[in-house]
Amino acid sequence: MKRIGILAAVLTLFVATGAMAEEAAEHHHAESEHKLLVTDVPDPGQIEARVDYVYSYAEGKNEFGAKIKDESSAAAAFLSAGVFKGLKLSATVPYTFVQHQEDTKIQGFNDIVLGARFSPTKGYLHLPVELAVGLDWQLNSASTNPGKPGMGLNMYSPYVAVSKSLGMAIPYFKYQPDFVVNHGDDYTNHNLLLGAEIEACHSASLDASVKLTVNGSRTGLKSSTDVEFELMPYINIAKNTYLLPRIAYKFIGDLEDTAGVKVAKDLGEFKTGLGLYILF
Repeated sequence: MKRIGILAAVLTLFVATGAMAEEAAEHHHAESEHKLLVTDVPDPGQIEARVDYVYSYAEGKNEFGAKIKDESSAAAAFLSAGVFKGLKLSATVPYTFVQHQEDTKIQGFNDIVLGARFSPTKGYLHLPVELAVGLDWQLNSASTNPGKPGMGLNMYSPYVAVSKSLGMAIPYFKYQPDFVVNHGDDYTNHNLLLGAEIEACHSASLDASVKLTVNGSRTGLKSSTDVEFELMPYINIAKNTYLLPRIAYKFIGDLEDTAGVKVAKDLGEFKTGLGLYILF
């Protein structure tokens, strides 16, 4: 019932903010822009600021068939800047308000993520598609004490992204492996993101995507493939300012330990949230 109530609240938010955006966009749409596409970078001197809140609820069964769950409420603050033409640098600071993993309560700052993205098609190469390459570096910065969300890992995640404008729709592709430094276990994830940004009206767009994670690892636990579906509208409410409601569901399936023993099955995760994005 809790998830149904949250879903209803998010859908109500879509309608309310969409109506508000329709009225506001009449005055400022022609001057509004964003750099939310996976191949976009801010112009030199431009700054992106974004805050996201996400509620997630995962459930499944343990090896004995008993129900297990993981519920969390978290936020992340993101800041990036255009350094020179085609290049941006960024930093993300996540925070977990509360996470309940069975009888364990987790709260605190998560590991900081530093990033860089370069798009050679922003003035250097002329290609039939937009191209970007980048790197996310998750620092071992958060506390790993009991009840804290730190993973105790340094993780590097290079990526390549491609997009193509087809009128009202911009399909895109992104491949990003995660490499953990100096760790004995196989923590490498292979993330494949396929999606499209679709212009719904002059004040709102819809980002629809599916993400596949192959050989995902979770502190010694592995699933063969995770599949996550997400819908996230971009709702223009002021000049260069967007509300970003989101809803997603991830099929996780079964988890095995490093010895191949199944420790959980039929896992799935529901997510909903809201973000605010401003381009200065």
